[in-house]
Amino acid sequence: AAGRFQEALRIYENLPEAPPADRAEGLLLLGEVMATVARHDAAMRLYRQALALYREAGDGAGEAVTLHDLGSLHHHLG
Repeated sequence: AAGRFQEALRIYENLPEAPPADRAEGLLLLGEVMATVARHDAAMRLYRQALALYREAGDGAGEAVTLHDLGSLHHHLG
């Protein structure tokens, strides 16, 4: 699954018209996959990238979900 998400993200990155919130959603979903397979550093990086894009887009709901996922990951890591 992670390979497919990464492929989709590469496609989005090559589409200059792709809205930041759409790119953020792809990053967030890939971060969730990485967290599930215990690739915590990758998940953290992806969540932070998603957060920046959601903020750029002014998407408060996306920002809230991403902050929740970041908090959950930090809690899990102790």
